[in-house]
Amino acid sequence: MLKEVEVAAKESTKSKIVDNPVFIEFDKWLTDRIGKDAYHLSISNSNNLVYLQRQLTPYAEKESFFQIRISPDFQILVATLNALKFKQMEKLVTFLGEKIPFSDTRYGGVRWVTNSDRCQVLDIARSAFTYSRFHRDKEFSHATANRIKVEWVDEYFKGTRDARLAVVEENQKIVGFTLIAKDKGDLVVDLIAVSKGKRSKGLGRSMLNFICKNDNGAFRIRAGTQEHNEAAMNLYQSLGFRIVREELTFHRHGSNVIYEPDKDRPIMI
Repeated sequence: MLKEVEVAAKESTKSKIVDNPVFIEFDKWLTDRIGKDAYHLSISNSNNLVYLQRQLTPYAEKESFFQIRISPDFQILVATLNALKFKQMEKLVTFLGEKIPFSDTRYGGVRWVTNSDRCQVLDIARSAFTYSRFHRDKEFSHATANRIKVEWVDEYFKGTRDARLAVVEENQKIVGFTLIAKDKGDLVVDLIAVSKGKRSKGLGRSMLNFICKNDNGAFRIRAGTQEHNEAAMNLYQSLGFRIVREELTFHRHGSNVIYEPDKDRPIMI
């Protein structure tokens, strides 16, 4: 596969025309948490291996982390990323549904969060997201992956996240939460989590029901989850949400994105 992609890349380079620019965005928030420079990549379907590696090289002079999310239909780009030693971490499935109340019998246990709930919410966040791409990436310790989720939620309590947070409680103890944001008029489920031992009891449904009943101004609700997260997939499908998008998420670690100009080819390490 590498040789095939290299040939296509050389043919593309000969034309001196680049139809698929690479957009590279520095992620300071994530950099501060993982201890290495983190970047988001954006590129359309491309087989230009040489061009892509040449663009990444200046950002990889030291240990770096690259992440990119693409359509599974872009098979040529998938092959290019594999050749550059990116690893697929997940298939992200995005659901869309109408913002209408659902049938629910546990509605009374859900409310908006208060600052006094912070410690309990963060405790749930510390152990609830084992399906995340950071947990599936073996280059990250579980402690680091947990910290990313905890600190992401804590941004809400610090007032730096434009979102709302609903919690569900039993016997005066928080057993789940949903972090909800807005985007282009839609409600967006940023994170949803339920304590171990309380899952598969309808609490996620209860929180979404509460949010739909108590939020004004939005008509639809969007949610994304990993294809391998069967519980979340089943939740959104049971609510009548439809799948509107699927994307593959790739990660790459290291400082070995090397391009050798005199040979006009990438070096695989």
